[in-house]
Amino acid sequence: MLSNIFISTTNCGIKYKNRDDLLFIKFNHPATVAGVFTKSSMPASPVLWCKKNIHLGKARALIVNAGNANAFTGKIGDETVIQTANAVANALKCKSEEVFISSTGVIGEILDYKKITHAIPLMSENFSNHEVAWDKASRSIMTTDTKPKLVKKTCTILGKNIELIGFAKGSG
Repeated sequence: MLSNIFISTTNCGIKYKNRDDLLFIKFNHPATVAGVFTKSSMPASPVLWCKKNIHLGKARALIVNAGNANAFTGKIGDETVIQTANAVANALKCKSEEVFISSTGVIGEILDYKKITHAIPLMSENFSNHEVAWDKASRSIMTTDTKPKLVKKTCTILGKNIELIGFAKGSG
């Protein structure tokens, strides 16, 4: 599996009782990031955070919660993002601006950031990059999805073997 990427998932009680709802990905070396963002005039707090920091071009972590979109939550939603980024930055000894955040789920409900920030220390001790971790990652971000969406491919580019892994969420 990819040697720079490590995954941890847990159930922190955002919405789901019997499955993981929080994904924490760390990059041992800063990863190059790029982004395409919504054109909505009312983007969610995590979107605003990522748009603000994408120009730096580097990430040390990605954290995704499922069950609550942290959208239409105003200043409380912004504070949730800041507290989450700070908790991850503390755990990884990096800048909070190097933490990218995504939330998916119910719109308009306040997300209790303490559920996330309390989970971060234990998650940061349980990273893996084994194949099962990728499957758990794809499942942890599901909301209305009927199945996880995960693909792994190896290809050769300019004589070098390249491993590609991707997962996504969405209905269906």
